[in-house]
Amino acid sequence: SCRFSCRYPNLTNIPRQPRFRRCFIPAPHHVFLKADYSQIELRIIAKICNDSRMIEAYSLNLDLHSLTASQLFNLPIDDVTKEQRQLGKIVNFGFIYGMGVKLFRLQTAKIHHIFLSQQEASQFRRVFFRTYRGIRLFHERTRQQWLQGCRVSYTLDGRRRIWSKKRPPTLNELLNHPVQGTNASIIKQAMINIGQHLSRFDARLVIVVHDEIVIECPQIHADTVQSLLVDSMMEAAHSLLSPIPVQVDCHLAPHWS
Repeated sequence: SCRFSCRYPNLTNIPRQPRFRRCFIPAPHHVFLKADYSQIELRIIAKICNDSRMIEAYSLNLDLHSLTASQLFNLPIDDVTKEQRQLGKIVNFGFIYGMGVKLFRLQTAKIHHIFLSQQEASQFRRVFFRTYRGIRLFHERTRQQWLQGCRVSYTLDGRRRIWSKKRPPTLNELLNHPVQGTNASIIKQAMINIGQHLSRFDARLVIVVHDEIVIECPQIHADTVQSLLVDSMMEAAHSLLSPIPVQVDCHLAPHWS
């Protein structure tokens, strides 16, 4: 998918728990600017699949996890609880990337301590693909291509990945690459966009982790650099995802937690 990796140290593998990330602090009189995209992979899949339900939801500024939960539990979206939304999130990220019912049950139990019966998990899967028909059609097309021996996948910006005949792709890899590969393309373009501004404010790029960019800058320039960072990330995503709206969350922090 062309995501970044790093060494000495491998910052991308630092756990998200605050007790670890609090160890990373900016220089004196500097702050960290932490910016990440909101639900960027779901917005990418909406564009790839041209899923009308997802596109409408984002156009109306609806939370997609809550929308999915409302379909799973047959509730108005405003009545969805926090716990139901969490399950909607698990369903979205699981089934979009081709997770089967058996693995879905194992993951929800092991990681999230949510225990579903075979019947419940199967019903959730049926509701998900009934709700998002564009995703269902994308999965069906990709599966057909995979069965016919397809070894090529493309991102939204046309970047190509080719698997060898000796190690052909799995179905999940063909489903995954267009999304995560496009995500990698967007974040790289965002880095290019913001990079041209950093030296003017004595700011620097610290780390990029998936869809998050962390900048260190002098506190006196924080507001200006924050605005430039958000604009840079919005521009990078908009060029590939338009007309689907994009949201970037950015805040100042005294450490990386």
